[in-house]
Amino acid sequence: MKNIYSHKALCVFTIVLFSILTTYAQGPGCPNVNAGEAQVIECASGGCVDLSATFLQTGETTSYEVTSIPYDPFVFVGGTSVSAGTDDVWSPIVPLPFNFCFFGGTYDEIIIGSNAVVSFNVDTPGQTASGGCAWSFNEPLPDPNLFRNTIFGPYMDIFPTAVDPDFGINYQVLGDAPCRTMVISFPLIPYFSCADLTMTSQIVMYETTNVVEVYIFSRESGCTWQGGVAVLGIQNQAGDTAYVPPGRNTGDWDATQEAWRFTPNGPSNVDFAWLDGTTVISNNQDINVCPAGDTTYTAQATYTNCDGNIIVVEDQVSVTVNTPFSADLGPDQVTCEADPIVLDANASEPGLSYEWFFNGVSQGPATIGDDTFTVNPPNSGTYSVEIFDPADPTCVITVSVEITFGLQPVANQPTDLFQCDDGVNTGIFNLRDVEPEVLAGQTAGDFLFTYHNTLLDAGTGAAPIATPMAYLITGALEEIFVRMEDLSGTCSDTTSFFLNFAPAMAGPMTDFGACDDDSDGMVTINLPALKDAEALGLQSPLAYTVSYHMTVGDAFTGANPLPGIYIVAIPSEIIHVRVENNMTTTCFAQSQFTITLFNAPIATIPTKYNICDDLPNDG
Repeated sequence: MKNIYSHKALCVFTIVLFSILTTYAQGPGCPNVNAGEAQVIECASGGCVDLSATFLQTGETTSYEVTSIPYDPFVFVGGTSVSAGTDDVWSPIVPLPFNFCFFGGTYDEIIIGSNAVVSFNVDTPGQTASGGCAWSFNEPLPDPNLFRNTIFGPYMDIFPTAVDPDFGINYQVLGDAPCRTMVISFPLIPYFSCADLTMTSQIVMYETTNVVEVYIFSRESGCTWQGGVAVLGIQNQAGDTAYVPPGRNTGDWDATQEAWRFTPNGPSNVDFAWLDGTTVISNNQDINVCPAGDTTYTAQATYTNCDGNIIVVEDQVSVTVNTPFSADLGPDQVTCEADPIVLDANASEPGLSYEWFFNGVSQGPATIGDDTFTVNPPNSGTYSVEIFDPADPTCVITVSVEITFGLQPVANQPTDLFQCDDGVNTGIFNLRDVEPEVLAGQTAGDFLFTYHNTLLDAGTGAAPIATPMAYLITGALEEIFVRMEDLSGTCSDTTSFFLNFAPAMAGPMTDFGACDDDSDGMVTINLPALKDAEALGLQSPLAYTVSYHMTVGDAFTGANPLPGIYIVAIPSEIIHVRVENNMTTTCFAQSQFTITLFNAPIATIPTKYNICDDLPNDG
């Protein structure tokens, strides 16, 4: 039975340690690779150099390697408090923010014991969430009587009940995926029954690599309580396999600012490769390279976690070829013009030899002084030149440039699109109907079309109309802007057209009476002059055409229009009117009026009437 007593905090010691315990460290157990320092090759030395990469080598968690590492812990305080003010207990279940592999198992939760242990068993005898955490032991690891499936960091009888409120057992998640760390800290926890002694340690669990680290700031020997024993290490589920640093198995030992790493070293779960660009050139960490010119190499380590997640980390190293001369083909070029481009190597020395390449294929043997090359469209690709001094052929540099010839489109003006607002049409247009006219003989497969509501958007390609094949017109007349660009997106041209959604109307017509002045049974009239304005109403004569017909059928089809100067030869005649939208013959309206002939009255010659002016004959 343990005796409970109060503990007086060592205030001075606490103040001194506070800055140390709150210092943040980086995570050396993360997936990492180092390509080494930049290298310089003297051109005349043969042009080769050794590269050597290092990376964190991990494996499956069937076995572990124990190594001493530099003392560089994470922050000890500020996390979520665990079992505050309670001695000899396991915490409630603490969820892990990532899957963690331990001795072949995969776990997403832990429990934290107040005697500086962390277990992946959360519901087994002696290792139950919120249950009691045993304090008495004297067995060394491995032993099935000690906690199984557990990290001992270090396990000893400490007394968190007496801890200063600022320094309780706590856990926190630090870093970002794919290398988060679960950090469990035991800062300044006094020994049970040895109030003048404290233990400060930390257990760190790494995402992806499944590395376990234990940091000990201080652990002193000399406590008489149960022999002052402590143990640091990890043990499997069966209790028959454990990994313990030298001198840190069950016993009374001292430790000051030391750290231990437990690295899974079963079958490797890391693939390593050296890359030149995107090409793998070796899977060995140490290689010899002979670049033709300044080159950047990439060291790549690919980690496959126990849950199947794959993490790729990379580091680059530059290799510079130090030559007595230099050259430059200038920046990459993108052009929409169809003119040849002349490349100039711009070498710093005369009398050099040049061999030109297109996409890695030589364009002819090396020649002295041939420092220019003509690139003809449409041959887009990588153009490079190998340059060397004929007096020292071992000293070679290569420079290259990307040349891209875009295909310049010509966006021709299309015919406007029209729909008749006749109650049947909906005003929904297929904007792509204009593409054949915009292309005007250009190959459709060479270009992409987008449609826009403003000229500015069409010019930049911004805000394309999302549904060009089903576009609802805004209002009755709307301008649409077309962007036509080549497949590379380099070259473009714009044009526009109108959408027109308008009706055709034929105004109500008034009948017309004509006087047959000469009573010959015929009257000649000018139909457009007399009736066009009445038929059009407010519609523009530029947008609509009026025609006149003898029958309803002719007016419906537009057939047999009457001449403008028309002779009425019957007493009464119905004239049928067709008002047609000039955009399409299918949009028209009909009306009619009647022409009636009136005969002029006949004036008869009266009989002469003579009157005699009798006397007085006064006139």
